[in-house]
Amino acid sequence: MSLNDVKTYYNKIANEYDKSRFENSYGSFIDRQERYFLHSHLKKTGTILSLGCGTGRFMEYATCGTDFSDEMIQIAKKNYPTKEFILASANDLPYEDNSIDAIFCFHVIMHLPEHYLKEILVEVFRVLKPGGQFVFDFPSANRRKKTSYNAANWHGASSYTIKQIKSFTKNYFANQKFRGFIFHPIHRIPVIFRPLVYPVDQLLNFSPLKTYSSYIAFSGIKKKLVHD
Repeated sequence: MSLNDVKTYYNKIANEYDKSRFENSYGSFIDRQERYFLHSHLKKTGTILSLGCGTGRFMEYATCGTDFSDEMIQIAKKNYPTKEFILASANDLPYEDNSIDAIFCFHVIMHLPEHYLKEILVEVFRVLKPGGQFVFDFPSANRRKKTSYNAANWHGASSYTIKQIKSFTKNYFANQKFRGFIFHPIHRIPVIFRPLVYPVDQLLNFSPLKTYSSYIAFSGIKKKLVHD
C-alpha cells in the first residue's frame, strides 16, 4: 500500500462517500455514537482541527480541517463555506508549534501502517498547545482476533490493542481515556431492531468490555514535556 493509492481511492469516491458510508442504518448507527462522543468529550473552545476531515463530517465540532484528498477538501468547502480547509498530510501539518487547542481524527488511522501512526503522533504533539487534546479512533485488534477478520487490502487493514496504543502515546499524552464504538455485530441485526440495541451497545462500549468493540476511541491531553 502506498499513500498515493489511498489518495487516489478517496479522490475517486469523494462524491459518493457520505451517501455510501453514512446514509444507511449501519453508518448512521456509528455516526450517532461518534457524535455523542465528540459532543460529550471533545474540547469546545479555541482552534479545533478535524484531521482527515474528508467531506466535512463532524465540522460542527471543528474550526478547521485538513485532508490529503483534494476532491474531499473541495466538497468539504462546499458543505462548510465558512470553515477553513487546507490540503495537507496528517504527518506534515501547516500549523505553528503549540497553536491548536484540540485535534480529532476519525477513520484515518485504520488505513495506515504503524510507522505512519507514530509520525502523526509526533506531528500532533508539535502543533497542539500544552494541555491540548487529541482524539482518534482505531480498529480493535482484540475484536478482529475473535472474529478472525482479515483485511482484503490496505483499506482498514491496521488494528491495535489498547495496550499498544498506550505504549505509542505514553510519552506524549496524559489523562488517557478509551471507549468503544459498535460492540454488537450491527450488520447482522435486523434494521428494525437496531434502535433498541443502541443503548445497550453504548453501555458496553464504555464498560471494561470495550476492548472488544469494533473500534476504540482514544482521548489524551498533551504533556508539557516528552520524557524518554
